[in-house]
Amino acid sequence: MNIRPMEMQVLIPKSTEVSRINQNETQRGTIQQQEFAEQLKRNMELRQKQAQQNSETEGRTVDKDKDANEKRKRSGKDKEENEEEKNEEEKKASVINLDPLSRGSILDINT
Repeated sequence: MNIRPMEMQVLIPKSTEVSRINQNETQRGTIQQQEFAEQLKRNMELRQKQAQQNSETEGRTVDKDKDANEKRKRSGKDKEENEEEKNEEEKKASVINLDPLSRGSILDINT
């Protein structure tokens, strides 16, 4: 294969461009690994900073007496409501049992 002088003038600048492109392609894997390592490092630093930050609830105190009183109030209301319901049911049952005339006065007969 013969190379003419005109082709030689075109090939020399192209050869440097081709070698540069080839070098970039061979280094692409290494560059990507380095970028990935840097990203991991940034993520680790960010996580370390986040773990060391104080939470909003840190330093607050818990008032056990206040919590206990609120629970007692709530449970007391529930007990009162339950007792009222039981009393109403007992009143209904006692009214039916006390009235001797109401017992057996209604009779359903199917024919």
